[in-house]
Amino acid sequence: MTTETPLPHPAEIAALLRDGIAAARAGQREQARELLMQVVELDRHNLVGWLWLSGVVDSLDDQEVCLENALILDPDSEPVRRRLEQVRAQNTQRLRADGIAAAKAGERERARDLLHRVVQRDEGDLTAWLWLSGVVDDLDEREACLRSALALDLSNEPARRGLALVLKQQEFRRSTEIKAGLDHFADVPPPQPSSEAAVMLPDLPLAVPPPSILEEFSDEFLCPYCAAPTRPEDEKCPACGEGLMVKVWHRESRSVLMWILLALQALITLSAASALVGVMLVPVSSFEQASLAFPGLNPSVMGLLFKAFGVFWFLLSAGLLVGLYLRWKPVYYIYLANAVLGILSGFLVMLGLYRSPSGLLCGGGAWLMSVGWLMLVFQLRDDFSYEWRRVTLTPDPDVRTFGAFLGRGQEYARRKMWALAALHLQHAAIMAPDQVAGRPLLALMYLRLNRRDLAEKALAEARAIRPNDPRIAEVQAEMDAAEDEG
Repeated sequence: MTTETPLPHPAEIAALLRDGIAAARAGQREQARELLMQVVELDRHNLVGWLWLSGVVDSLDDQEVCLENALILDPDSEPVRRRLEQVRAQNTQRLRADGIAAAKAGERERARDLLHRVVQRDEGDLTAWLWLSGVVDDLDEREACLRSALALDLSNEPARRGLALVLKQQEFRRSTEIKAGLDHFADVPPPQPSSEAAVMLPDLPLAVPPPSILEEFSDEFLCPYCAAPTRPEDEKCPACGEGLMVKVWHRESRSVLMWILLALQALITLSAASALVGVMLVPVSSFEQASLAFPGLNPSVMGLLFKAFGVFWFLLSAGLLVGLYLRWKPVYYIYLANAVLGILSGFLVMLGLYRSPSGLLCGGGAWLMSVGWLMLVFQLRDDFSYEWRRVTLTPDPDVRTFGAFLGRGQEYARRKMWALAALHLQHAAIMAPDQVAGRPLLALMYLRLNRRDLAEKALAEARAIRPNDPRIAEVQAEMDAAEDEG
């Protein structure tokens, strides 16, 4: 007779979860980790437990597992998805750095395993493909790595040279095998490869600068402007005072309905403008007839009222047009209120004129139009919806090629986000070790960040590639001027 282990009571799990969260908030990571591990072991579907556990485990691999489990339980959670993407990017960067370090230390098998994991996680990692091509043993696999690198950046010269050498080695191997087969019966040993063909490709990717400088910006919560340390909850950098939050629209580009509404509002604004011009050009004496309906008002007051109303209507229409284009949330609520009021007024008209067929038809038509307008406004809510996200010091996920990293680095430099610009220019320099483009600007970014040592190193690398580049002299002059001022 077998006895089943009784399931833990939900109250016990809740108590463990409560104690684990309290320990995590108190900074007692080891105790929190132990308690939260018990929670998820007892209840694999405990979303809160997985989320809190992801914050107290030590390794990025464990964080990734916790967040993956949390996302399985709540697949619609955008914050969990974004955090998982950040952890995956950090983990991939760590694996890449460890793999390159192992390759440079001669640990080919370990490097091969680590870099294989990198390209399995991100097939668009050109640097990993280049380094992996240097530690694989099979020529066909080496060719596949280099072709993958060229598919990402056709102008990458190290990949081009490496592929040409691999093809030459493969041709020599095929000719050697054929020669060995023909000479087998004559007992003639196969010829030895020439010195050129015997050059092994693993030395090729070592021309790529090691990513040790990337460790300077390994903390994603450094300020993207000045690289000063910040906390995840900070909304402004305590060092430079720049804002660390960015508005992210739920719908990045305006919808077709939004453009239609903009066109309609523009027509209304033009009509209001023409009406305003007409009212302003009408002399005061023209309002005498209209003032007969209001015995207490003279024509001058009546004229001023009409002109004031024209100005108000024009300003309101123009304000709605500008707010609509800029996607101000209050404008959405104004349109929403307008639609609701239209529905109510149409309904009241139908109730008041139900004995008149024409009145009923008129009120019903107005009610239907207001209902349609309300449905249209509801369709536009994503155009006005946004959320504030923390800007982190991580490469943009949509950037993968040398040109894209270089362009994004230049863009961030124009926005004076020195650290974020330096991070992208670092990646560009690693992906194109034989190109000077971006290195003078990278040196300038280091100078803005008060890292003169890194600035001199980047400028020296640029000078080694193209000594007479005028951009190098410009940055060197600025560095000298900064040193004199200091």
